[in-house]
Amino acid sequence: MKIQDKQFLNIKKLYPKAEFVFKPLTPGGIHDVYIIEISNNKYVCRFSSKNVAQHNLKVSKLLLSENINVPKVSVYNFGDVWCETYPFVYGKTLHERLIEGISKEKLNNIYRQLFEISQKISNLPYNDIPTIPMSIVSKGIRKTFDLFYPSDKKLCHSDLHAKNVILNEKDDISAIIDLDSVLPGNLLFAHFKIANNALFYGYDIHKFETFCNDVDIKRLENQIKVHKITSGLYNFMFPEFIRKQLLKIRVK
Repeated sequence: MKIQDKQFLNIKKLYPKAEFVFKPLTPGGIHDVYIIEISNNKYVCRFSSKNVAQHNLKVSKLLLSENINVPKVSVYNFGDVWCETYPFVYGKTLHERLIEGISKEKLNNIYRQLFEISQKISNLPYNDIPTIPMSIVSKGIRKTFDLFYPSDKKLCHSDLHAKNVILNEKDDISAIIDLDSVLPGNLLFAHFKIANNALFYGYDIHKFETFCNDVDIKRLENQIKVHKITSGLYNFMFPEFIRKQLLKIRVK
């Protein structure tokens, strides 16, 4: 039996009343993700490894206990298959709203909320949060960053880019997603990722100083410059087809 057929059978076990099941296109994704519709409700079903599923379950419980809005994850095991499922998070991503057009005032407020969430996460204990394999590329980038900008280890969401931020109808943050990226690590790196992504959309990161006292703009600018140099060297040394293969290699 094909893997996808097994996954559909397992989904039917979890959601026997499912009316519609489809697999959205997830470019670059390494896990199989499905959307399940039941009446007027939607759910996400994601097949991954045991350590990833259990990691996301612990992260979800911890963050929800501190009133940080993330998907409420449940985990199921079907023999050698692990599955995490959670209610679909409604709303538009920050990426979608930036494309549509959003006021500077609202955007400032969103980034203020992002830094507040990031700081709140960094104050949480991380001893019970297991490490999970990441691509050898991501591991290398983080290690290089640590050499240039050492920092005390904190729990942090190291990928708070615009596609991982869900907004409500008032353009306030209603949830953050991608729990795989919530790991003990370098908080400076997490702040750098927010700033670098904001800069990509043309946001003036100097405005961070107006609502986040702990952010050093000059340091952020230096971090972005170093990242551009190292990324350029990486792209020069490894052609695209090799980079794609390296992204598949997972290490702890």
